[in-house]
Order: sequence, then C-alpha cells, then structure tokens
Amino acid sequence: MLKTRNRTATPNRVAQVNAHLKSLGLDATLRRGAGYYYWTGKDAWQWSSEYVYRASDLTLDEWKSIVAKHVRDHGSR
Repeated sequence: MLKTRNRTATPNRVAQVNAHLKSLGLDATLRRGAGYYYWTGKDAWQWSSEYVYRASDLTLDEWKSIVAKHVRDHGSR
C-alpha cells in the first residue's frame, strides 16, 4: 500500500503573478512558453520574456521586482 503525505498545496506561481498584475491595475498577463515565460496585454507589449524553466524557480517577490522594473522602464498604458 502506498503512503501519501498531507501536503499543503502551494498556489500556482503564474496565478499569483497574474493576481499581482491585476491588483496593480495592469493589462498584462504572464504566460508559459517553451522554456520561458512571456507577457501579454496592452501594458506588457514592450516587456521582455523571462527565461526560467519553472515560474516557481523565482519567488513571488522576485516576480514582483521584475514587474516593477518593467513598469519603471516602459510605463503602462
């Protein structure tokens, strides 16, 4: 018989980043590509892709810093 451990599910990092974008009022979404993540939406058209294997390879705070840098460098709408 297989034993299973009770695990606390960690929220999906992409969903967390997208919720953060929404809370900032940005029209931007993080999406998964093949070996990278990219941004879509009116506010994100100049933002660069992020080359990480898994979104969870970066903490939510690291993703928030990336968003802040993009907004600072390119503005929004």
